[in-house]
Amino acid sequence: MQILKFGGTSMSDQKTWKDVLKITGDSEKPVVIVSATARTTRQLIKSAEMAAEGDLQEAIKIAETISERHEGIIRGFFESNGKPLKGELINDCLERINSQTDTLKSYLEDISDTGSLTLQSRDAVAGIGEQISSYLLAKCGEAIGLNSRYVNARDIIKTDSVFGSAQPDLEITKMKSAKITEMLNNGQIPVIGGFIGENERGEPTTLGFEGSDYTASILGEILGAQKITIWTDVSGIYTCDPRVIPGARPIPEISFQQATEMAYFGAKVLHPSTLKPAERKQIPVFVKNLFEPENPGTKIFGKSANSGKAKVISYRKNGVELTLTSDSDNAGHKFLSDVFSLLDRYQMPVDVVNTTEASVIIAVENNPKIPELNEQLMRLGTLEVSNNKGFITLIGLEVNESAEITDRVIRVLGDTKIDLISFSASKKHLTVVLDEAELEMSVKKMHQSLFE
Repeated sequence: MQILKFGGTSMSDQKTWKDVLKITGDSEKPVVIVSATARTTRQLIKSAEMAAEGDLQEAIKIAETISERHEGIIRGFFESNGKPLKGELINDCLERINSQTDTLKSYLEDISDTGSLTLQSRDAVAGIGEQISSYLLAKCGEAIGLNSRYVNARDIIKTDSVFGSAQPDLEITKMKSAKITEMLNNGQIPVIGGFIGENERGEPTTLGFEGSDYTASILGEILGAQKITIWTDVSGIYTCDPRVIPGARPIPEISFQQATEMAYFGAKVLHPSTLKPAERKQIPVFVKNLFEPENPGTKIFGKSANSGKAKVISYRKNGVELTLTSDSDNAGHKFLSDVFSLLDRYQMPVDVVNTTEASVIIAVENNPKIPELNEQLMRLGTLEVSNNKGFITLIGLEVNESAEITDRVIRVLGDTKIDLISFSASKKHLTVVLDEAELEMSVKKMHQSLFE
């Protein structure tokens, strides 16, 4: 049994759906996980934001646009495959689109009435894309002779109630997954929406942005998959984003830890949590190109040898640098303890930190919790906030190479102002914090020096 995850470009239109279903049909005992169709999740969230701002009419227009696009995909798929545009299967698809659109409009009306977009209502809206795409793809598979069957992800993926970034309850999810095993034993192909789940009260949750990868890994672990394949529009993982760095080159193999670090520090190939379930069961994860299926892509597994200088460069925008200086004469460990207690309270992941007894500099990704965190930090001392920061991280360094690489980075960046630089011996990565305006050019310079 294997897990196939399709998302992004691979779910964009009827042409790519044909490729998706061909790969599915050629695979042995597949379980298919799909994202929403391209652009849908962003449009859904936009509609919710507009409803909260009082523009319900425009929000409804977005909902109708989403509905029309999916209807166009379905009609195009049936027509291009010589299937009748009237009949039970296509009627089922159109009814699904209409019912989910009605549900969306109801959510938008509720949001408009309250004038507030909570994380809970955001999750309810954001997951509708997967509820539509998974059902439609399963029906399209049936239309061309596959034994594909829709499975409601919310019947399987049971989570806590941390809306926006829910964590799965693995015991309950494992129990519910028996349905998938039964389907596989009956020769059926389960098709499930990624990203979405449901808490114990039956309320919709999501696993975080781009969480469909995480769904694939969770089910891979629970079902005991032989492998997990993430189908994208690039041929594996590269030394840097090939759409930004023309000289980026593919990496045949990379370790679980290195790939996780890549995702955390900004690489968009995988969700940061994706690999943890797969790593627990040592299930190899392949990242492959839907449009070049014969290309081997990248294999993620176990441990991978480091080259010494670096394995890959990840980068991320939208950073914030917080500099806090204690106003107290008795700073010391109590000051630092209070600071990190606040970071823990707000569940704030820290990218880089530099401390003394009386001051601390923290670099984090910007998020809605920052203003409230800042208010609390100002009770501890004088706070300076610098926005629009960028992070560049070199992953896969060896400890004995760190000094040389640090020197090289400083030389390569030349006159570029570096705010912070940090090396982690345990994680084997080096992170640089600088102004966002300097980010892309600095990445290009570093990649050219290290990899080209």
